[in-house]
Amino acid sequence: MNSLSSYNIPRFNNHLIPHLGHHLLGKLQPLHIQEHYAWALKNGRADNKGNSKKKRKEEDNKEIDKSLSPTTVLYHHRVLHEALKHAVEWQIIIRNPAESVRPPRKAKPQHKTLDKPEIEVLLAEARGTELYIPILLAIHTGMRRGEIMALQWKDIDFRTDSIQVRQALEWAPKEKVHKLKRTKNEKNRRVDVAFTAMEELAAWKKEQKQLRVATEKENKKRQKEGRAVVPVEINDFVCTWSDGRVVSLDRCTKEFIRLAQRCRLGGITFHSLRHTHATLMLQLGIHPKIVSERLGHSDIKITLDTYSHVIPSMQREAAQKWNGYFG
Repeated sequence: MNSLSSYNIPRFNNHLIPHLGHHLLGKLQPLHIQEHYAWALKNGRADNKGNSKKKRKEEDNKEIDKSLSPTTVLYHHRVLHEALKHAVEWQIIIRNPAESVRPPRKAKPQHKTLDKPEIEVLLAEARGTELYIPILLAIHTGMRRGEIMALQWKDIDFRTDSIQVRQALEWAPKEKVHKLKRTKNEKNRRVDVAFTAMEELAAWKKEQKQLRVATEKENKKRQKEGRAVVPVEINDFVCTWSDGRVVSLDRCTKEFIRLAQRCRLGGITFHSLRHTHATLMLQLGIHPKIVSERLGHSDIKITLDTYSHVIPSMQREAAQKWNGYFG
């Protein structure tokens, strides 16, 4: 991290310098830094950016949240620690006082997941739309959105009921196009899929061909009538429109939110389906190592840390099974 970058300078000017700047560098103690972090967690927001415009227009006598999040204060710590490390290297100070400070832990996001009835409602609402197959795949495999949109039929093995995850679709903002890239950890992985989901995929493959043929027939009719035709893309992608175009990442995100709202599933995003898959797998007693491999995590520690909320129930179930064995 470059502590002198233009991105980090506001951290010094707005937060660190006003509260620590009066200390001589050689006199700065760990306690000074620790006290500043404690203050920032309660009163560190000076500009009230964390509140919406509506809230900022509320009456002055109403209490406004001025706290900084643990994640923000942790970032301040990293910036300060890096700057003081340079001061040690340049022999301005003997030791780095930030080394002896305990920064706040990064707040863990609360992942909202679906239960079986909610999954059934979501799939029923999505059936017949371009989102049905992406949603089905996300629930049954835990694949990332970009990985699902990058799937090609050559990646689907109907003989072994498995999917080979080789690449991901990403949006390149400068070129304003979608591009294919390697998976997040740059490794291919095989994901075994339930037979019922594979049947749905087989049915969609057949329907996809029929839709393209129908679109081409409609185009011939349009040409005879002098009307504009609908361009048909010929490709091997699984998640497409009737004319062969790949469902874009942005369209997937926005349409899914609307779909979830119609199902009255507030706070659910497409990525929530990945969390749902992992959570249900763990609750069913699937070994975390297998779940980690299905998700494409580079380390099982990522899986255990992300889904630590599921572990207590697994512990209780293990104790019950153990008790039953000796009972």
